Amino acid sequence: MLRLRRGHLPGRSSSSSSYPNPSASEPKKSAAALAELVNGHSVPWPPQVHSALAALSPQLSRDAIVLSLDLIKPPATALRVFQWAKLSQPLDDRAHFKMLQVLCRCRNLSPAVDFLHSLDKRILHDRFFNAVIRACARSGELRRALHLFDEMRKDFAVSPSVFSFNTLLSVLLPRGRTRAALSLFHDMPRFGVKPDVCTFNTLIRGLCLNSMEEEALGLFREMGLWRLKPDVRTFNAVLHGLCRKGMTGDACKLLDEMRDPSIVSFTIVIRGFLERRRVPEAMNLLGKMAEAGIRPSEVTFNTLLRGLCENQRPDLIKEIMAEGGWAGFKPDTCSFNTLISSHCGRGAVGDALAVFDQMPSLKVMPDSATYSVLISALCEGGEGERAEALLEEMMEKKVLQRSSAPLMAAFNPVFSRLCHGGKAGKALILFRLLLARGAAMDVTSSKILIRGLCEEGDFRRAHAITAEMARRELGPGVEAFERLINGFLNVGEGRFAMKALEKMLGRGHRPKTAIFHSVLAVADGREARALLETMLERKVRPRLDLTTGLVSKLFKDGLRDEAFGVLARLYGSGFEVKMEEVIEALCESERLDEARDLVLFWLKQPAGKKKKKAEGEVCGEVLRRLSHGGRAAEAFELFKKALDRELGLPAGCLEALETALRADGKLPQADFVRRRRPEQEGKS
Repeated sequence: MLRLRRGHLPGRSSSSSSYPNPSASEPKKSAAALAELVNGHSVPWPPQVHSALAALSPQLSRDAIVLSLDLIKPPATALRVFQWAKLSQPLDDRAHFKMLQVLCRCRNLSPAVDFLHSLDKRILHDRFFNAVIRACARSGELRRALHLFDEMRKDFAVSPSVFSFNTLLSVLLPRGRTRAALSLFHDMPRFGVKPDVCTFNTLIRGLCLNSMEEEALGLFREMGLWRLKPDVRTFNAVLHGLCRKGMTGDACKLLDEMRDPSIVSFTIVIRGFLERRRVPEAMNLLGKMAEAGIRPSEVTFNTLLRGLCENQRPDLIKEIMAEGGWAGFKPDTCSFNTLISSHCGRGAVGDALAVFDQMPSLKVMPDSATYSVLISALCEGGEGERAEALLEEMMEKKVLQRSSAPLMAAFNPVFSRLCHGGKAGKALILFRLLLARGAAMDVTSSKILIRGLCEEGDFRRAHAITAEMARRELGPGVEAFERLINGFLNVGEGRFAMKALEKMLGRGHRPKTAIFHSVLAVADGREARALLETMLERKVRPRLDLTTGLVSKLFKDGLRDEAFGVLARLYGSGFEVKMEEVIEALCESERLDEARDLVLFWLKQPAGKKKKKAEGEVCGEVLRRLSHGGRAAEAFELFKKALDRELGLPAGCLEALETALRADGKLPQADFVRRRRPEQEGKS
């Protein structure tokens, strides 16, 4: 239903005062007016919206259009506005880039990629590709990101800049693609691109995260060859690598050599000492920070708190948590999460809950991590009802909505609890909330949910999860796929079973032969033909009744060429069908042309004694029906093929053929049949 305000309708006396009357010098007001006009209306727009847009169009500047794209929801509507604006005035690359950025915020990046491909090459710049590559990285679509980088150079002739390389390096390294990242780095000079400090920072940090500290240190020493000076980020990345390798002494020396070490630099080395259970050195370094006039941050204190928990130093923890202690440090959510995790880790869930109960009095708000740790500990401790109560509290207070991207895997115990208790629908709500808040899709969580939904018969929503996993290049596993396929088959959803099998094959899994047979039994004609082809390629033996049923169905659906194609493929692979059943069905439905051609096809195949007898009976029936149908000439040609095959034909069909030939005036042919009748009757 149209929901335009009365003042928005063109032609009314109040229209000029119902929304701001912007001018080109007021792009923000213009953008707000445009967004207010289209937001809430689905595409295509009703006539009233078109009229109002036409009245507003002369007052819109390019700046206003660019600003409006951020205000218009959803992105599909913003794209429609962008296309409409292009009709009234030319838009520059800034507007095109803004539109691309808006589309990159979508969960489905296909519209963004399509928009990128549609752009005029004259305005394309590497930053357009960089934006989409970063978006692909955020959504876990690494293959698409790599393809876009290659496409930028090869298909669009856009030269990559150092920013392009840095973008791709930041995509590869967090996913463990270190070899590809180093290869890309070494290729930079070939493209005339010089690495910058950001390039080295990205590489050094990424290599350290992948336990390649030696290579990272080598790159650090190589920076001088490129006449680049390391900045504080570079030093911090190296400090992190040294501490990960246990070289805390070298890290401390490097910290002393730094001209202006930051709070982060000190925090990294403090964490390194704590991880090596060197608490006194960590505390001494904290004192050095104070001497240098550097006030420790909340991150520093929380790092110290976590290390003291791991080193079981409750005396120092109590001192830090005391009000006004340690330079006035006030515990925050992270501090409480550290303590709660520590208690839960040693099985003291009661102590963890006591800490949790203290948070409101200190005006500290719990986040998703607080709840996930407690809920998981309660589930694992057999207190499922209390865990569900905490989950209800978390969802009622909308904690996920105000938390940063949560960790989905942390909720696996409650996913298991809900799914095993017949509450997969509630688990799915939590699952979707986590995804909406930017949580990375977890394979184990997804498998738990797929199993739970299948057990409750909700196969379509289970299939939607497998489809999303496939889009994100995650593998649900053989068990999940088979459970899903069998579930669809049990409720008569053959089409979805076929889709699930296709995804299973696409992930490189090898389904059991029984799975192939079950799906083949319910698949539509063309889908069944494609599946049979896959089976033959994979050397999966098809069941005789299924191949017979498939060929019969193809003929019944009028897909003659497809049916003969399947037959040729089957017989060429050494398999057969029950020809007598297929031909009998064709005869019963008076489809004699196809029955005759099928007999001719059958007669070309290698024969055996049992097969010859069946061939003779079936061929005789087709001969008889052709003769009675006034098609004596065709029947006679088929008779000659039977003679070549040395088949024994029933007497009744020969008598019918002779009679039909005489009726058509074909006396020589009739005499020929008459002379052969004793010979044929003897064979039959």
